Amino acid sequence: MLKDSPSDQLIATIRAVIQGQTVYAPELVQNMFSADQNPLSERELEVLQVATTGTTSKEIAKQLFLSDGTVRNYLF
Repeated sequence: MLKDSPSDQLIATIRAVIQGQTVYAPELVQNMFSADQNPLSERELEVLQVATTGTTSKEIAKQLFLSDGTVRNYLF
């Protein structure tokens, strides 16, 4: 989330996270993939791409042969 997001969006995001969902600000994701020089590693991008399908961190870890902790570090 962006720090200047509207309060109703913040509340909705908090509720979604409490329910176990992962929420990304569309502006940040769009900028990240369109930047001339992306600061993320190939592995971090791979984890993010799988995460966009709504997959849990445990499922991502299994699919990409990573530990769940590593996936959570990449995502959070």
